[in-house]
Amino acid sequence: MDDDPEGPPELPMPAPQVLDFPVAVPAHLTLDELVVVGKGWGGDDARDTSCRWENVEVAGVTSDYREPMWRLETRPRRGIRPAAPSGAGLLLDPDVATLAADAVHLMLSSRIPTGIGGEETQRRMQACWERSQALREVFSPLPSATSPWQRRELDVDGQRYAWWVHEDELGWAGAADLGPVFVETRGRGAAPSSSWSLRLLPPPEAAQLLVRA
Repeated sequence: MDDDPEGPPELPMPAPQVLDFPVAVPAHLTLDELVVVGKGWGGDDARDTSCRWENVEVAGVTSDYREPMWRLETRPRRGIRPAAPSGAGLLLDPDVATLAADAVHLMLSSRIPTGIGGEETQRRMQACWERSQALREVFSPLPSATSPWQRRELDVDGQRYAWWVHEDELGWAGAADLGPVFVETRGRGAAPSSSWSLRLLPPPEAAQLLVRA
């Protein structure tokens, strides 16, 4: 008999102080001008109590309830680790093409209006997924000169990194590998300039954002 028919318990949200990776933010904004708009956590096993942060997403503070003009998500490089539940296999860090496709899917799905009915919402969500996967396929191994992905640059604490951006009539999305962390970005209107400047907040400083979230 299954001792746990309802499945493994959810892990509680970890304390901000256990954040163990730096968080990317626009270089020109202070902590007071930023807000956490998304966060995730997990562990090597859903039954394990050792929980850690898996992503932190920030945006600029707005004075209304509209969607932020941009979102910037940081994910740590974790390598290879066990998946949950125990025995389910291994989890691998995503490649940049997968991160970029995720960013496109989130960007497109955020444009789906409310109140259009369940079937139409599902149809549009499926269309968003198919579009994101089609763009992922043209990404690999690296986008060509004629690809819908543009190679731009990120200035991160004075170092240059490749930043892959896709733009269309609905907005923009992009991704970059910064070494210890990945960043996934999306927003409305046109993407930031070809050289966007970011800084990596050390974990103790980034934890202050989580405390306020």
